[in-house]
Amino acid sequence: MDYHVHESAIVDDGAKIGNNTRVWHFVHVCSGAQIGEGCSLGQNVFVGNKVTIGNNVKVQNNVSVYDNVHIEDDVFCGPSMVFTNVYNPRSFIERKTEYRDTLVKKGATLGANCTIVCGVTIGEYSLVGAGAVINKDVKPLSSTANTQVLGPGSRYEIDATIADIYLVSDSDRANIVGRPVIYMVKDVFSRMVAGFYIGFENPSYAAALQALYMAVTDKTQYCRALDFEIESENWPSVGLPDVILADRGELLGSQIESLEKNFSVRIENAPPYRGDAKGIVERTFKWLQASFTPFSPGFVTGNTVKKRGGKDYRLDAKLTVRDFTQIILSSVLYHNQHAVLQR
Repeated sequence: MDYHVHESAIVDDGAKIGNNTRVWHFVHVCSGAQIGEGCSLGQNVFVGNKVTIGNNVKVQNNVSVYDNVHIEDDVFCGPSMVFTNVYNPRSFIERKTEYRDTLVKKGATLGANCTIVCGVTIGEYSLVGAGAVINKDVKPLSSTANTQVLGPGSRYEIDATIADIYLVSDSDRANIVGRPVIYMVKDVFSRMVAGFYIGFENPSYAAALQALYMAVTDKTQYCRALDFEIESENWPSVGLPDVILADRGELLGSQIESLEKNFSVRIENAPPYRGDAKGIVERTFKWLQASFTPFSPGFVTGNTVKKRGGKDYRLDAKLTVRDFTQIILSSVLYHNQHAVLQR
């Protein structure tokens, strides 16, 4: 026997288990199960008769793999996730003839406590989040953001969001100016923030160009104006990229055509309601907001629509536009130094 079975586990006669597989405490493997090489079955795992499990599969604690579930190589099944094999089970109706096949393809990850309703296919290398309920097929992960990127400076993503904070005027702190719009330009390959822009106009072509201008020029003068001393090599993103990916808004129209024609920059626009198409820059806004949340008065939490008797976040506003820009710049500089692709 070239696999390990804990003394508390039960492996029925006839079960096929590959080399270097580990079967841990209180596992029950039924006689018809077929398990590949290099697998790990955590505590309290059940594997049914009509089950096939490929090589190098990790099944974490408290997972029941029922009949008609087929798992290919390199799959990860998170703790306490659930497979089913009957779509509409009833205690008083026997439906053993109605089992539906479930296929989990190579390299997929199933998060903790997720539920896979029977009859679906989980695509290759796809990710199912913790706690999700899956009742339809999941597409395979066929590519990543870096698939068509040649190197640093090859592809930029640009997007805007309204910051969750109220600011006051630089010239008169008693004057509340509102919530700023933050534009971010990010290099897809290195994950470096190439440039940003903070303003109060609605997302527009002019605002997007402000962010792009910063992205393609040297930043030392800009940083010095905000009391940050850097060298050019500390923020080396200078020059136009080959491709800019944006929303169907700011960079969609005749105005941007001059940039395409004169500088040979290809402009791409993401489909509507597909934030995942430019996930690199979308993800930036999460850590960026978190960088000023803990210590910024005027920060908006919960529902942004003011209800009767609710808190007026504008009254807490203390930061000026310059103060806020310095916070964002500090966060960007830290990110570019510590959270980008290293050579």
